[in-house]
Amino acid sequence: MEVRNPMRDLTLRLSFTERERAIIALVFAGGLVTGLWMGTLLVPSEALDVPMTTAEMSGDEYVEPAYLPITGVHVFLTFITPAIAIYYGYVVTDPRPGPDDEPVAADGGEESDA
Repeated sequence: MEVRNPMRDLTLRLSFTERERAIIALVFAGGLVTGLWMGTLLVPSEALDVPMTTAEMSGDEYVEPAYLPITGVHVFLTFITPAIAIYYGYVVTDPRPGPDDEPVAADGGEESDA
């Protein structure tokens, strides 16, 4: 008696076109950045009321936050993630012919020099 693995039948095989892969990358980047900032901005302002500490430097006293609610990662991901997705979308859907591509007539017929 042969025992079948039920997980083998649940495999999902997806095949996307180049354009669809570029769109998915752009939507993912936009969703990541939007979710990152919306998650920060939806926090009540009382929760982000950062305690302040005073420090002295060169005889001058100044106030600085104990921690920063918006880190450098927020800013980094805001600019880098969309830039990578746009570059990926451009590279994947580059319409320029490659060295191995042969010219093809637009109507599917024979290409002519006329």
